[in-house]
Amino acid sequence: MIEKKIIDRKNYFLSATLSSIGDGVLATNLSGNITFFNKAAEEITGWAIEEVIGKSFQNIFTLVDINTKKALEDPINNVLEFYISTGLDENSALITKNKEIKYISATISPIKDDNGIVLGSVTVFKDITKIRSMVLKTKKSKVILYGYLILHLLVL
Repeated sequence: MIEKKIIDRKNYFLSATLSSIGDGVLATNLSGNITFFNKAAEEITGWAIEEVIGKSFQNIFTLVDINTKKALEDPINNVLEFYISTGLDENSALITKNKEIKYISATISPIKDDNGIVLGSVTVFKDITKIRSMVLKTKKSKVILYGYLILHLLVL
């Protein structure tokens, strides 16, 4: 009875910790169905926790290449098949529930028990749309500036 209370308290603490993290956190089972989804994940994706628990990662976390708008391969497939952590490419974007496109960065890792047996996957992600937009504007400004400088050098 005391052991159960200790385990329940530890589980509550871990759940509260993951729920409080500022980055989006979601976990899946071995079938790729979502088993955990924190508040930040709700805010980034537009999906409510109640809507995603038990649903397929691929149906909720739709990833596209921002340049081609083509769907990207589901990253948890490799994580669950090869038991390796992975990230997303620079041009990866998430299509939210409301069809908004957001640049994101993410790390997807296998969840392993004490014996190294894979139980599922965890994805930690953040919306980097503002940062990515600033980088793209800076690159565009540099191109314009270089063009302007080259034009003036040719005129001189």
